[in-house]
Parts: sequence; structure tokens; C-alpha cells
Amino acid sequence: MIASPEAETQVLCVLLMQGAEALTTALEWKVDEAHFAQPENKLVWKAILYLHRNSKPITIDVLAEELKTKGKLEEVGMAHLLALTAASPTSLDYKYWLQKLRDYYVFRELKATAEEVGEDAKALRGTPEEFLAKVTKVLSVSHTKKQQKSLWSAARDVLALCDTLDSGKSVENGLNWPFRDWNSRFGTCKRHELVVVAARPSRGKSSVGRQIAWSWAEEYGDVLFFSREMSVEELAPLFAQSLSKKSWRLYQQQRLTKADQDDFKKGVNIVCNQKRLHIFDEDSSIAQIMARVRSFGQTRPVQAIVIDYLTAFHIPQEKGETRDLAIGRFTRCLKDLALELKVPVILLAQLSRGVERETREPRLSDLRESGNIEQDADRVLLVDWPKDKPDGGTQDINDDSINHIFVNIIQAKGRGEGCGRIGMMFNRGIATFESLTLRT
Repeated sequence: MIASPEAETQVLCVLLMQGAEALTTALEWKVDEAHFAQPENKLVWKAILYLHRNSKPITIDVLAEELKTKGKLEEVGMAHLLALTAASPTSLDYKYWLQKLRDYYVFRELKATAEEVGEDAKALRGTPEEFLAKVTKVLSVSHTKKQQKSLWSAARDVLALCDTLDSGKSVENGLNWPFRDWNSRFGTCKRHELVVVAARPSRGKSSVGRQIAWSWAEEYGDVLFFSREMSVEELAPLFAQSLSKKSWRLYQQQRLTKADQDDFKKGVNIVCNQKRLHIFDEDSSIAQIMARVRSFGQTRPVQAIVIDYLTAFHIPQEKGETRDLAIGRFTRCLKDLALELKVPVILLAQLSRGVERETREPRLSDLRESGNIEQDADRVLLVDWPKDKPDGGTQDINDDSINHIFVNIIQAKGRGEGCGRIGMMFNRGIATFESLTLRT
């Protein structure tokens, strides 16, 4: 067996020492189960991914307990686990061991491919070009994290899409927004987009994020929702009230009728059965977000990511770096993630309070500590609570007794889709946006 037990041990040791940050690096190197030749190390790697995906600490004790629960501890051996922690790599050594781990993986793959190609050649199966393609595919692992698609290949995909459209068949043109008007006015959300949804504090940005996340989980599959605004315990009843149209606050104040209480509990039961929306309320940095997404993606395909909200996350500044540039690094990582995984990333953000003082519509420059947010975002949606309504009347947006507020959703930037606006209603009682037929 072509393997480096030492490299496997050193990499796993760093993962147990440094947790999410080291896991992010390993996943960036495209490390997966196949990189480990020893069966017990494969089990340890899978268990580490499981712990991180389920917000459990990556420690030797928790790891041992998880392996025991899965009936795998005897197969791995407690002595083997302890030997992993006995290694003493440094952060400087880590990439060296990752490279060595990947090299041995490539050697194993080359050996298997060579044997396969040899057998095919003897039997005169395939062409020389096909043999070369198999070898080249393996070699590419050691030189790049991802194979670059060629222009001609992308153009052929376009021709295939044209043929499909010409035949009258429908094709997916992105993810549908939860609000039908958005699809026609703003265009569907493409699978590689970074979308910023911004509003002043307490103006519904988190509500937009929740409605998008829920809708996409229902229609498309697994959605990851990173929340530093609210805990998962706080979010559960908010999803239920949006579904049931009954206020959780009024329920807590015992001001709902029995019928309304029953409706709310039906909403809770729907949330109980939602297995495709995954809330993470403890990850606080871009490294943790990326590690979480990549580890999840190794077991199930991620369809979308929602982050609530930008400046609530820990964004460290490097020496001599401004806050503006630090935030730019954060958003650039999210854009790279969207491109790499081909999923939309919804990033919620705050607008400056100066918008209210100037009593005007928000604009791109109102993004707090905007940095490169505008540059990295494929589209920016701004939530505006105007004083003037489209029917000619006015509304006091600071009057809490008004339950329904007219709002404008302004697409201030739409790469490939242009700008535009849509009028909606915001139901304060259940913190939910609702479509209306009248548009501005």
C-alpha cells in the first residue's frame, strides 16, 4: 500500500489541536476521506467532519465518544486516538504534511489508473486520448484545487442550452425568489451570485433572509443559515409565525384565541419536519463559515447559504489594515465560495442611520463600512420604509400601532439584471414580507 502514516497522523493531530481553522485549510486543499489510506484514519476524518457539522467541539474526548456512539471506537482503537494527540506538529509544518498527504493520494490514484489503462490497452479498449485524459485528471489533483473549465467547453454548454430552449423545454434559470414579483422584476437568483440585502436596524433584513432561506430549502434542498443575530431557539418560533400568520409575541402574552394558538402550533410542527434548513448560530468568523460549508458539502450538496448579518461576525483587521478593507476580505471570501460551489450566497447587512436623518431613499453608499461590498456583490437589494405611500397617503413608520407598513425593495445593483424596485407590505405582527399587486 502506498501511504504515509506519518503524514496522516500529523494532519489529524493538527485538526484536533486547531479545530475549524485547520479544517478550513484542509478542505481548501480538497482533502477528503480518500486521502487517508489507513482505515482507522478514514473513520477519524469522517467523525471530525460530523462533529463540526453538528456544532460539537473537535476534541479527543468528544471524538472518542462519537466513535463509541457509532460503534467504531474498537475499530479505531483508543490507543490509536491517543497516538494522534502525541504528535507535535506546528502551524508551519501543517501545509507540508497536507502536501505530503496529497502526494501519496496522487501516487495511489496514479497506480490504480496505470493498472486500469494497462488493462484497457491490452484489450484495445478506448483511445490514446482517453488514456491520457485519465492520467491527466489524476495529475491535476497535485497542481490545482479545481480544474478550470475551458472557453470552448463553456461555449458548447451554451449551444446545448440553446438546443434545449429551441425544443420548447424549460431550463432552470436560477433559484426562484419567495416573492413572485421579484422573479419578473429583478430576475431569478443565479447559482453563483453574492447577493447583499441591506436595511436600517429593525427594518426587516433578517425577515427577508429567513423567508428566502425557508423557501429555497422547501424548493431546492439543503440551505445553510448562519445567524449571529438570533439563536436557533429564537428563530424556530419566528419561522412558525411566518408560516401560520399568527404572532408568537401575542401567543406569549396569551392574547391569541384557541383557534389561533392551534394554527401557530401547526406552524411549529411544520418547522419540526423541516430537515433541509440548517441553522448555525455559533460560527463567528469567515474561517468557521467556510469550514462548515465545505464539511457539510462533502456529505450533501449545499443549495444556498444565508448569512445574518455582516458586521455581527468577527472580522479581524491585519496590521495596518482599515476596517473597510477587512470587510472587503470577508465579502471576497463569500464571493469565492459562491463561485466555487455554484450556490447563491445571501449576505444581510446594515445601512447607515444617516438615511433616516436625511429622510431619503437609501443608496449603495449607505452600506455601513461598505469596503468592497458593492464591488464583490452581484446584486444589492435595499429595503426602504418610505413616509409616502403609492396611493398618495403617508405613513408614520415610527408608529408601532401600525401593523402593515408599505416598503420599497430597491435593486440598486443587478449584474446582468439591471436596477429596479418593487412595492411590498411588511407585516410587523409576524415580521413577514408580503407581495402586493401595486408596483411603483
